[in-house]
Amino acid sequence: MDPLNTHSVLVKALSDSQSRVQELEELLRERETSMSEMDSLKVKLRQSKELNEAFRAELASLRTAQNVKKEDSINVFEESKLYQQMSAQLEASNKERDEATAQVEANTQMFIEKTDRFRTKKRNYKEKIKQLEEQLKSQDPSSPPSPANDTENSHYSPVPSPEPELLQQPQINLVIREYLSGLPAVVAPAMYDKSRVPVAAHMNRNQLIQLLQFTISERYWSPADIFFFPGRTYRASPQQHVMAFTVATQMIPNSDHRITSNFERLRGETGELFIAENNNIFYAGRCKAIDLAHLAPAGCKLFRALSLRKLVDSAYPPGDIPHDYPSRDALSGMIKAGQLSLDVIGLQCIGFDSSVYQKLSDHYNNERNIKFQLNKRKSVEAASEASASSHKSKRFKV
Repeated sequence: MDPLNTHSVLVKALSDSQSRVQELEELLRERETSMSEMDSLKVKLRQSKELNEAFRAELASLRTAQNVKKEDSINVFEESKLYQQMSAQLEASNKERDEATAQVEANTQMFIEKTDRFRTKKRNYKEKIKQLEEQLKSQDPSSPPSPANDTENSHYSPVPSPEPELLQQPQINLVIREYLSGLPAVVAPAMYDKSRVPVAAHMNRNQLIQLLQFTISERYWSPADIFFFPGRTYRASPQQHVMAFTVATQMIPNSDHRITSNFERLRGETGELFIAENNNIFYAGRCKAIDLAHLAPAGCKLFRALSLRKLVDSAYPPGDIPHDYPSRDALSGMIKAGQLSLDVIGLQCIGFDSSVYQKLSDHYNNERNIKFQLNKRKSVEAASEASASSHKSKRFKV
């Protein structure tokens, strides 16, 4: 990637980090306001306790004045309006005090934890800003002053020209991960949690749509309703955001054919995301397709987490393939050599439909149980036949 592209990526990342710091500062100010409100609530709580003690003292003085024992006081004063009023106020005061105490304790703990997290994030982002500023200084695309014409820079040593892959794919992935990690997220089951149940065995896109139509028939399912990119996804953040890749829109080298990225129509769209992993399919929530072209202006390269075969599949046009279209081997070589760049989008997790997960996982478990019972029956029948055959063979020998 050339210095201009590298510079633009760093500038964008720096801008995003600074914006995130501002957001965190606003949140911290809100937390401080909330803490002030909790202090006011504590004052009210203290006043409520004092009023409670005052009521108790008045009741005690009434008992003393009228020579009534505490255990008999209810019967004596049950018709007294003063007693009824004071008892009601005392009960309401106690209830308000208990509720206020529980709320203060819960809010205090919650705000302390959130404030600590926000301060940690703010500190991390400030460190990131400092690193990005240092990188920008060393990779400024503007021409450096000439040593001969600038006496203040007489010790200036020209920065070597960057290598063609100065910002390599792992670094691009890191920049994108940082960007996606700053996006809002939902509280949803972890995508790769070991306790999660697959929703289907390995299948293609059409089979997955048919499964959805069968198990969740009350909802109409179309290809546009799901995001499913087997072998072309990469987990981007702890918030379940995902990166997805396909061959970018470009002319095929030494060919008259042009590839059109199948992500162009997806940017800004939402759908249910399904992840293929280890011959199983997992439901990963409802996602929104985010444009990441500004973070990888020159496109992306192949890396180990992606399936070359699936990327080659994405390079073929829908429908009939022209007879002179490059072969799979040729396209594979171009992708591996970096002659065909990759397009990338972010899949921001914005929701998790528990009913979709539950119905699909229940169906998956039922299918597994049925297969298990069938296999068990076959094993029993095979063992029975083997035993009968052995018994018959022994009888003939006798």
